[in-house]
Amino acid sequence: MPLKPEVLDRLLLSKSFLEKIRFQPVAAHDRHTLATNIIAAHDAAELAIAGICDQLGCLPQRGISYLMDYFESYKSTRGTDLHARDYFRNLNSARNLLKHQGLFPDARQWSHVSETVFQHIAKWCWDDLTESFAELDESALLLDNNVKRLYDEAKQSALQGDYKGTLEKLALALSIVFEKNVALRGFEAGNASTEDAIRVVGFGIHGNDFLALQQFLPRVSRWGEDTKTPQWKQSAFGHPGNWRDRSAEFCLRTFVDVAVKLQGAQ
Repeated sequence: MPLKPEVLDRLLLSKSFLEKIRFQPVAAHDRHTLATNIIAAHDAAELAIAGICDQLGCLPQRGISYLMDYFESYKSTRGTDLHARDYFRNLNSARNLLKHQGLFPDARQWSHVSETVFQHIAKWCWDDLTESFAELDESALLLDNNVKRLYDEAKQSALQGDYKGTLEKLALALSIVFEKNVALRGFEAGNASTEDAIRVVGFGIHGNDFLALQQFLPRVSRWGEDTKTPQWKQSAFGHPGNWRDRSAEFCLRTFVDVAVKLQGAQ
């Protein structure tokens, strides 16, 4: 069964918490960074387990629930413990001692808390949802099937080193996003307009990133036709020298942010 949008949102938020600290080294004497990581990892775990229980229909039957409540509800509904229950009981205790009594945790025990929590959540997602936590990204929030298909093809082109193809597929996908929403009339993929950048800021999009994306993409301006052909008209940004991995990575990342925020624009 496809993930509910609210479940996907929680898993993505959980992942974003962990990715900010996952590979951050913590010195043995750096109590504050360690404490920050424990709180963030605990919150990430709570978001993830709440989403998983929501998807499985085993949320706790109480108004306000805490981390360990979800383990109890999971077990009572499914007849088995969720993986790593004891680890998270200890994490919950460490977090509570820190928060309520100001007692800092043992650095030797918790120095890798973010990576450990990430791996445990990854196992939950695979065992119970058959989803890869590591591969979840915001592109799953794209509503239009053609936009999602083109984005997936663009990612595949990037993996194959076809960066020109990546940018062309993103341009086609962006043109569909613009055409599907009457609030975006006049927008064209590959048209780096300062006025358009100012308009999208109101939808929570970074104006400079939007401009840079438009500069890197080829122009798609044949509105209303089934077949569109991207045109490389930018003398500077359309140069083959810009068809490289870093440009493609930036455009893939920025496209998802732009498309997700614009698809519901009013």
